[in-house]
Amino acid sequence: SIRDESGLSPLTPPWIDTPDALMSMWAGFAPAPVDSPPLFAQVTDAIEQTVEAADAIDGALGGGEGTGGRGGAGFVADMELAAKLVTSPIRPRVVFVHSMGDFDTHEGQAGRHATLMSDLDAGIAAFFAGIAGSGVEDDVIVMTTSEFGRRAASNGSGTDHGTAAAHLVIGNAVEGGRHGES
Repeated sequence: SIRDESGLSPLTPPWIDTPDALMSMWAGFAPAPVDSPPLFAQVTDAIEQTVEAADAIDGALGGGEGTGGRGGAGFVADMELAAKLVTSPIRPRVVFVHSMGDFDTHEGQAGRHATLMSDLDAGIAAFFAGIAGSGVEDDVIVMTTSEFGRRAASNGSGTDHGTAAAHLVIGNAVEGGRHGES
């Protein structure tokens, strides 16, 4: 999941250097004693695996442990990172790019929508440019999602929440055209 340019790094305070330090501090906040040592061990293991996976991904992307291995911020940079991930030696099955902006256009939709669509276009173009020639083009599909739909009719300066939800599914394996009810 990529929420922003730091999306592959666990969010920890800067004074925590290792998974052991994180677990030690976390244990200090937990109520004494922990009722289920096996459950605590599972949580510890999950945190350690997350940190190890982030380091492995950074290494596959050309960074070293803790170097970040990533470029700038924004949707285009996130999509470039997604392209690097799907063409890396440790290809994930799914990459979820969290968000590219605020499509909640109750007001001022005419001006904002064009900019949002331009940003979406630039990010998708950057992604497909990043995978071009890598041999994964036929294995990759990009899909847009949203947590809510929009009403088709304008409220005067935008659109309100509703049930309509037009989305894109893009890739070599996708049968083009309009699908679903119109």
